[in-house]
Amino acid sequence: MKKSDPIVMEVINNRLQSIANEMEDSLLKMAFSVIVKEMKDASTAIFDAKGRTIAQSAAMPCQLGFLSSSVPAILEDFPVSQAKEGDVYLQNDPFNGGSHIPDVTALTPIFYEGEVVAFAASMVHLADTGGIAPGVSTAATCVYQEGLCLPPVKFYDEGKPVKDIHEIIKQNVRIPDEVMGDLEAQVACGKVGIGRIQTLCD
Repeated sequence: MKKSDPIVMEVINNRLQSIANEMEDSLLKMAFSVIVKEMKDASTAIFDAKGRTIAQSAAMPCQLGFLSSSVPAILEDFPVSQAKEGDVYLQNDPFNGGSHIPDVTALTPIFYEGEVVAFAASMVHLADTGGIAPGVSTAATCVYQEGLCLPPVKFYDEGKPVKDIHEIIKQNVRIPDEVMGDLEAQVACGKVGIGRIQTLCD
């Protein structure tokens, strides 16, 4: 393929957009909480191997904007060279590329022929993150009262749950089943992105 071929480039561009939208649809269908499933407070996007946005769903503009800073922040702590198939990273630090505490970014590397070619990313507004009140408290006067703040961490390591991180999250929220269900929906939508991008590469 010639890089200057506008028809092929447009076909690929539209395919990438449709993959991002399919990830969003999958995330909304698999989510546990009303805030994600019904209010659709979630977004998905595809990033290249350098952490740059290449496609995004028709979702929350604010979240999509924050993903473009949240993903590079994760890649600073977890460089592409260290990524392994099955890894999933999380973070929700508002002082390190994130939005606010309830918005959690999930990032999954996409491999093709042994090399990272892209990342599947999503951001979800969790129904609860602990803090001084359920959901989002307007009485909070500092970030520590808003709930659990996660720096970039591994949620899955080569396809296996990182037990410590899972337990820390469950022990710090009021509705662990819903919260973990939404996080697992993010993991699952990342897998949708992996399969579709690999097929596109083929």
